[in-house]
Amino acid sequence: MSHAADAIQYRDGTTAFSYPPRLAQARTPRNLVGKNNPTYYIRFSFPAAAEEPLDKVIISLDEGRRDPVFSYQLDATQAFGINAFPVGQKPESTFVGYARLSFYRPGRGIWRSDLPEYCSDAPSG
Repeated sequence: MSHAADAIQYRDGTTAFSYPPRLAQARTPRNLVGKNNPTYYIRFSFPAAAEEPLDKVIISLDEGRRDPVFSYQLDATQAFGINAFPVGQKPESTFVGYARLSFYRPGRGIWRSDLPEYCSDAPSG
């Protein structure tokens, strides 16, 4: 089992990943616009050579990748930036990618809770 001592540690005490986790999947089972309290599922894969334990993940809506005419009443694809942090006193953030989730208006015939979104738009059809 990995311990915090396994992390790369710089002279100033900063810890970092030698092999960071990868964003493997992002999805939401409730992708209708206007729904309150949505649930997002984010899955990571870890390289076989990874030694550093994962301490925390920060997920944030990337406003810069948001459609300028976005409204919670319109279809939209939202980009969420994902940052991972190793265990340590001064962990260095590693950006692991964007999770893209698509949201649709009710009655459009697109909503399906079983469509996985592998870090991109759901497949059509």
